[in-house]
Amino acid sequence: ELQPGEEKALLHTLYVPPATPGGSEIRISARSDDGLDQIVPLRITPAANGKATVDGSETRFIHPGEKASYLFKITNTGNVPLHCAIQSTTSPATTRAMAASQTLIVPIGETVDTAIEVETGDDLTDFTEIVTAAQIDIAELSGDFARQFLYFHTEAFPSPALPDKTLLFETL
Repeated sequence: ELQPGEEKALLHTLYVPPATPGGSEIRISARSDDGLDQIVPLRITPAANGKATVDGSETRFIHPGEKASYLFKITNTGNVPLHCAIQSTTSPATTRAMAASQTLIVPIGETVDTAIEVETGDDLTDFTEIVTAAQIDIAELSGDFARQFLYFHTEAFPSPALPDKTLLFETL
């Protein structure tokens, strides 16, 4: 009970489900002991967050003209949809890497699967170690959090050369 002119602060904990969209507003109602209802609007602060992970990081082995496919996931752990741009590069540049999707929209609380394909040319003559980098830019984030990198390793082997027919038979 309070005396006239006296104030008392109460602390209440509210649970807001993670899937509640940022920027939205919920109404909270409270009833005092004397029966008065008070409704207070509560704005949910937008909070963007996401994480990219690889499904297996083992090295892939390919021959000329073959492709290696690497799967990865982008998970939205924030409360706003994420807009992602994916770029891929390889070293050495004689091979090609192509993202299955150049842009993705990841809904709140969901995970989107995508892939990078690495391909060698048919003219490969030497053993080649290939490093592919997938750069994921998330438009809703800023600074270092806005850019994530995933790295994939591929080893390319030349096809075996055809045997030299003159060396296969001995002169009789």
